[in-house]
Amino acid sequence: PHLASSHLKKAELIKGVVYMPAARRFKSHGQPHGQLITWFGVYASLTPGVALDDAPTVRLDFDNEPQPDAVLMIEEHCGGQARLSNVLTNLQQGLTSPEHKTFVQKLVKDNPSQ
Repeated sequence: PHLASSHLKKAELIKGVVYMPAARRFKSHGQPHGQLITWFGVYASLTPGVALDDAPTVRLDFDNEPQPDAVLMIEEHCGGQARLSNVLTNLQQGLTSPEHKTFVQKLVKDNPSQ
């Protein structure tokens, strides 16, 4: 549901509840964020096998998708256990699944006029 609201710039799903953060202020958020990204960027550039991302959505499970300000991740080839999802691959797998076929059949049955 929170993904359907494309006008939202940042929304987090935590334990099944969508949260909208307060406005970001320069001194209390923007400036420290810039310093953190700089520090993380220097660290990542000097540490092989570490990747940096700025404000990614992190899917922990079906009910939890926080959007931290920054993430440092150990890359998979260096032993990291986090996995980056390929949205297109995941979508294709979902559309070809038996569960999707059953879902579509139920929609057609429940809405015969369409």
